[in-house]
Amino acid sequence: MFPAWWLLGVRNNEPPVQEEDEIICWPLPGSGEIDIMEHHGQYGGQTGCVGRSILPLGTCGEGGDWWTNQINLSTRLTDFNEYLLEWLDKDLIFRLNGKEVGRNIGIAEKLLEPMFAILNYAKISRDRMEGEWEMEIDWVNHEK
Repeated sequence: MFPAWWLLGVRNNEPPVQEEDEIICWPLPGSGEIDIMEHHGQYGGQTGCVGRSILPLGTCGEGGDWWTNQINLSTRLTDFNEYLLEWLDKDLIFRLNGKEVGRNIGIAEKLLEPMFAILNYAKISRDRMEGEWEMEIDWVNHEK
């Protein structure tokens, strides 16, 4: 289980996976993604968070480019942190606790579709889960 705060293109119309052999055609143009903060689940320990923009590679079979624009965020999940994404001209600027920690240069012009925000937990393994999970959110702000 891992927390994430992300933006997804509004044209994303993929239903949840129903079958093990089902193929998800994502991301495609009109359905890009920006991860303001995503913890790397079972692989990230307490500090494995990233921010990134994920761009489509073209067709369903090609998927998306997850790594080119990835920024490692050095933070502990047990601490209170402020994550910020600033969309400045053509750049996406990632800030952690008020400090710039990375920049995706020239990416904003490639993410033209309207987007919506999601705060959630995700699970990427089939491992059994124990205990309770809680994510405390003090506030979310959007400025245009």
